[in-house]
Amino acid sequence: MLSDGQTSSGKTYIMEGPNIRDAKLKGIIPRTVEALFAGVSEADENIEFCFKGSYVEIYCEKVRDLLDNHRVKTNLMIREDVNRGIYIAGVTE
Repeated sequence: MLSDGQTSSGKTYIMEGPNIRDAKLKGIIPRTVEALFAGVSEADENIEFCFKGSYVEIYCEKVRDLLDNHRVKTNLMIREDVNRGIYIAGVTE
């Protein structure tokens, strides 16, 4: 998911929401996670699922890994591979 815009334009509000416990105030990320797990709970019990996620910021054409505790992954490269599709090299999952 990408969200761009000027400072204070509501990007974090839309993506995360001010209160993930309130159904009306949840952002896109908590709603997506809920929908994924609702689908898992409704699926055949013999199906195995594996979810991976990353959280990045793209600012001034630089990709920064927001899950990197050491804050060294600040200029990651977006790549494309026949098998993997589009991915970010070195991002935390």
